[in-house]
Parts: sequence; C-alpha cells; structure tokens
Amino acid sequence: MDAAPLYTRPDGTVIPDSVGNTIQNSQNMQINATGNLTNLYNKVPFLKKINQKSRRSKSGNRNRKVEKEKGKGEEDAPADSTEKKKRELKGLTFIGESLAGLLMSLRTANFTYSETNGTLLPGYLPKTEYVGLSTSMENQIGMVPFLFGWQNANIGDWDIRTEAREGNWITQNESQQLPMSRTHSTNLNMRATLEPIKGLRIDVTATRTYSESISEFFRWNDTLGIYNITNQVKTGNYSTSFIAIQTAFEKPGANDQSDAFDQFLANRQVISSRLAAEYPDVLVVNSEGYSGGYGQFQQDVMIPAFLAAYSGSDANTYTTNPMPHIPMPNWRATYDGLGKIPFIAKLFKNITLTHAYRSTYNVNSFT
Repeated sequence: MDAAPLYTRPDGTVIPDSVGNTIQNSQNMQINATGNLTNLYNKVPFLKKINQKSRRSKSGNRNRKVEKEKGKGEEDAPADSTEKKKRELKGLTFIGESLAGLLMSLRTANFTYSETNGTLLPGYLPKTEYVGLSTSMENQIGMVPFLFGWQNANIGDWDIRTEAREGNWITQNESQQLPMSRTHSTNLNMRATLEPIKGLRIDVTATRTYSESISEFFRWNDTLGIYNITNQVKTGNYSTSFIAIQTAFEKPGANDQSDAFDQFLANRQVISSRLAAEYPDVLVVNSEGYSGGYGQFQQDVMIPAFLAAYSGSDANTYTTNPMPHIPMPNWRATYDGLGKIPFIAKLFKNITLTHAYRSTYNVNSFT
C-alpha cells in the first residue's frame, strides 16, 4: 500500500507533505456592434433618392452630355413664369439635398469591446474526479463558480480565497512558495466612416487598452494558524488614443519658451486644488499654493496637468484620472475627387490626397 510522504509542522503535528497543484480559470467576454447607416437612411424615401443620385453611373452623365449637344442650335423657347418657378424650386431642392447629404455623412460605425479575466491558485490539494470536483472534497459548492470562469468581482461577496479556506483546499506546507495571481484586461475599439462630399472619405478611430496583474502570496502561516495574504503587487499597462494637435505645431518663443509647457506648470495648482476638494477642511494649502499630499511633483497632480495642457483643454474641467476612460478620436482622410476634373484627368490617371493624424498616450509597466 502506498502512503503519501508526511510533513511535520513546527508545532509537532504531521500533515501530508505536498505543495499541491495549481488550478487556473479564465473568463472572456466580447461585445460587437456594427451599423451600416446607409441602409438606415434608405428607409426614408427622400434620403434614398439622394443616395441613388450619388451613385449614378458615368454612362448616365455621358448620355446627358450627348442630349445637350443634340439640342445645340435649337432656339430656346422664351422662359415663362412657370419655368422660372421650376428653376427656383430646383435650386431649393438642390440646397435641401446638399444639406441632407451632409447629415448622412456618417456611413458606417463599428464598436468592439472585449474583456478577459483570470485567476491562478497554487497549492490546491483536492483531486479531480468529475468536472473539476472531487467527491471527498469539502465545500464543493464553493468551487462551482470557479469552474465556470467566475472571478471574485462577479458574484457579490464570493471570493475563491474564502471558499478555499472553508474547504481546506490549500496545502498547509510552508514550502509552497508560488504566488496566487489575478489578471484583468480590456480592449475598446471604435471606428466610423464619414463621406461628407463625393470623393472624400474620413475614417475616425478611437482605442483604449488596459491590462493589470495582481500577484500575492496566499498560504498557511503556522505562527498565526491561518491562511495569510501577503506581498500583494499590482502591475499593468495602459494605452489610449489622444489628441494633442492643438499644441503639436506651436512655435517656441524666446529661449525655447513653450506656451504649452508654461500652461502645464500653471495647471498643477488647479489640479491640486481639485483633488484636495474631495477632502474638504482636511488638507492644508502650503505657501506655494499646493494642498497637502498633492504637491507640484506628485504624479496624481502632474499627469492630469500635463494632459490638459498638451490637449489644449481647461484644467478646471479636465478629468483628474491619470488613465482617462474615454479615448479621443484619431483620423485618416482621403480625397480622390481631383482625378475627376477633366483637364487633370487628361494629365494624371489618378490623384489621391491623404491626411492622417495618430496620437497615443501610454502608461507602461505601472505598479
């Protein structure tokens, strides 16, 4: 008969000498939404008529040209009041259709959000017999949410560490030195296509990514006689699309003076005051005008002050969150209408003008 090796605690008690196994789960969620607004516009007869006009073929344009040439030499009938009214009505129709065309500039829109969560728990002792459970393990019901990928924040007060304590799932062998870890990441991507005039296409994008990993030691402490949580460390990365075009092309002043940088310095007092306002009558303002705990070199003060200054925003209303939740748009515009002009078409087969703006704000390896 085989027997598991034994481990003697400092207090003299004997337990199975095993550091256990490692269990891990993950949870993935994704939301996709795509809208073809052209189909929506076509539900309205007037807008559908405008869209059909914009897709007229070149052959139709040529036919009209031939008809016009055939009509040359014929005497124009004197314009009467009815024809004048028709021309006026045609002009009003053209203005209305042009305005409606601008309102229908947004052609497609796409939204994608994904989220991934996971937990890794070392030192797990129960064996697996069916669907991750064992008939002999304690607190079976506490393991069920974990098997379905649930994380600590998903079900009220449910916590895998609490369930593990109650079920005695984790080894009491202090030789177990692996940390427990929890991961969380999100990815937001928004995209829209606009066509305000024929030949002009504008692709607008906005992105935001965030990831974090929390590691901690969850193991038995013989001295305290409990499972203890120690040495928690949180690390992560953050990136979002950003707009800094308002200050990107400013000309330096005398002695390389920068208006944006000067605004950044001034914004620090504003941000310090706003953060301190969350603790009224608690933080004292020092001689330099900064509230206690939110000095001029504190990152909670400097980051929002910097973002407000270089985005050309007002520090009194700009978010104080160093990692903004809402991404700013970037864009790419292309225009190929010049190639449709007759005298240019004779010289060039195709002409495309392109303009793009891309800016990102990154926070790498924060702790």
